[in-house]
Amino acid sequence: GTITIGGNILSGEGNYFGFQDDVNDEGIAVNNGSPTIKGNWFGTNSIKTNIANYSGVTLAGGADLVVLGGTTAGDGNVFGYNTRGIIANSTASTQTIKGNYLGVTNDAASTWSNIGGTATPGGADILGIRINVNVSTTTSIGGPNLADRNYICFCPIGIDIYDGSPV
Repeated sequence: GTITIGGNILSGEGNYFGFQDDVNDEGIAVNNGSPTIKGNWFGTNSIKTNIANYSGVTLAGGADLVVLGGTTAGDGNVFGYNTRGIIANSTASTQTIKGNYLGVTNDAASTWSNIGGTATPGGADILGIRINVNVSTTTSIGGPNLADRNYICFCPIGIDIYDGSPV
């Protein structure tokens, strides 16, 4: 069946995922299935409270045809204060990441640190998006249209494409 987690931020339909533990916890871990995850807050909320996770969303195992965000206004997920915003470490054939906000609010005007639990721009997110190329076969980040873009700000590493070796 169809799995949708969240809704539209502008309509107040999204969820808040935060555990105030930026070392161990994940907002959402997708190990199997094909969910659409849209309009949620990871590690923060609409008033920018620090409720950090280690990762906002982790795609692992057989997570396939996963969509994070979207192109309709309000469908993007907002990531703040997490150690890693999005981790794609899945054997999935297709993952789509578009219309999300990492380190900025959903109006792309107000900023905060996305990573490390620090609200200081520059002492920010270690990683916005991490892709393991040894297991993720097709991961699309953004796209050709303005609505496809992900806003990634104040992360020393915005997108990390790595080979699975320990960091």
